[in-house]
Amino acid sequence: MAKWVMRKFMIDIERAKITPGWMYESELETLAKWSNRYPSIHNRIIEVGSWMGRSTRAICDNSGAVVICVDAWKPTKEAPDWDFELAYKEFHENLRDHIDSGRLIIFQGDSVETAHELVKVYGKRYADMVFLDAGHNYEYIRDDILAYKPLVKIGGLLCGHDYNWPGVEQAVKELLPNFTLSGNMWVMEV
Repeated sequence: MAKWVMRKFMIDIERAKITPGWMYESELETLAKWSNRYPSIHNRIIEVGSWMGRSTRAICDNSGAVVICVDAWKPTKEAPDWDFELAYKEFHENLRDHIDSGRLIIFQGDSVETAHELVKVYGKRYADMVFLDAGHNYEYIRDDILAYKPLVKIGGLLCGHDYNWPGVEQAVKELLPNFTLSGNMWVMEV
């Protein structure tokens, strides 16, 4: 399999940096560079776990792709007391320009169920890139990897955030033997 190469274009994370979320500036830059490989409206990127849109902003501002965001925006075992209603409203406010352009499509619901729905609607090997940053325990990330990997085109990227979480590390090592790390971000060409 050929090693993927990042194009060397300017990236812009200024609006992502002021959007609430948990990605460091260096991680936003990495995500922007990965997204920058897909300049065309004919490209597709899926993000699983969008919260208030910090990572989504980095993806959308640095690619021309249609971006599909998947998030439950409801309490989970990992975050039972967070204000998901506020997060959902903030997401819309933070990404209004991309939503209005039609390049950003939102699916609110369970990530695995949504993956199965996406396969039914678009078929396998639909996405150029899938970025996983939803549940961080082993079962969540394992299930997301298994559900979304079939959606990635051959030569596309399956990547994610928070490799330092034990469950994420375990699932990535177990299911993606050819992954590489960039700080706390993991990536594998499918």
